[in-house]
Amino acid sequence: MLLAQQFQIQVLIWATLIMTIPGTALAIGFNALFAAAVPQEWRGYVVGRRNAVLSIVFVLISLLSGYVLRQTSLEIGYTIVFGVGLIGAVMSTFHLSFLRDVMDMPGDEPRVIREVIGDFARPGYERGGQGVGQRISIALRAFTRGDQLMQFGVLRGGYGVVILALFSFHLAQFMPAPLFPLRWVGQLKFDDGQIAIGTAFFHSSVLIGSLFFDRFTRRFGNHLVTVAGAGLLSLYPLLTAIMPDLLFYIVTSVVGGFGWALVGGALGNYLLEKVPTHDRPAYLAWYNMALNAAILLGALLGPLLAGWLNIQLALALIFVFRLSSALFIYLAERYVRQHVTPTP
Repeated sequence: MLLAQQFQIQVLIWATLIMTIPGTALAIGFNALFAAAVPQEWRGYVVGRRNAVLSIVFVLISLLSGYVLRQTSLEIGYTIVFGVGLIGAVMSTFHLSFLRDVMDMPGDEPRVIREVIGDFARPGYERGGQGVGQRISIALRAFTRGDQLMQFGVLRGGYGVVILALFSFHLAQFMPAPLFPLRWVGQLKFDDGQIAIGTAFFHSSVLIGSLFFDRFTRRFGNHLVTVAGAGLLSLYPLLTAIMPDLLFYIVTSVVGGFGWALVGGALGNYLLEKVPTHDRPAYLAWYNMALNAAILLGALLGPLLAGWLNIQLALALIFVFRLSSALFIYLAERYVRQHVTPTP
């Protein structure tokens, strides 16, 4: 609103970069923060209800944002929407200040964490945009408990294969991110209200999927639920490529929401099953390096692929990449079980 049009894109890019710096630290530290603040026996209970509440809030805020953007001018509408986000960030920061470290309390956690830890509200992640500032030292202190963060030895054997498989998933996950708005707005001519409706259906299906998530993980395990969720999520770019109208967009959002409910919840648990508790920071540091590399490369490769082909063909090809990454995660676990001796 206050800047000339030729400066707005540059300001947006630099603002995103500045926000990403603390967001990366928050993303790295969240699992350690969660483990420090929530006793093991309460993790499934806490995460299940946080995910449900988050999905409800996403639905309501998505519909509210769509209504505001349709009823006001572009500048005023987005000022209101970002203002609501600012209020949420301040409230998150305030409430996180009440967290206390319970790691030193009686009852040490087992070497393998099997409880649900897939919290969709992770700060610093794509859909968890809460700003967190105070008491982040809990998470950073937990990470400094490792002797050395960058240990190349942890990549030997099965963990390196698992990290490579998860890298392939995240790479395929973020490749279509710049292409979705071009497809929705540029080709299908969806307005903010219609996109808000699709977003609401997406998070409604996340909510429904979360209700059955614990049952799925107890029956099939975190690995198979991760594979199933990644495979289901692979349909999202394919359906986006062929969707003709708003109704098909809603169906696509429902399918994507169920996929994200599975993989978004199980992947964190699956990763922690591969991480020894005595040196968790060194292992998680490599995963977060792979994650951030995948985000960067995916954001670059997606538009390049669309420029080489076109948006719809690029989305269809990304579907193949995502499905292949789900297969890679499945085969990686089989390789680990057959060729790697468990660490006592």
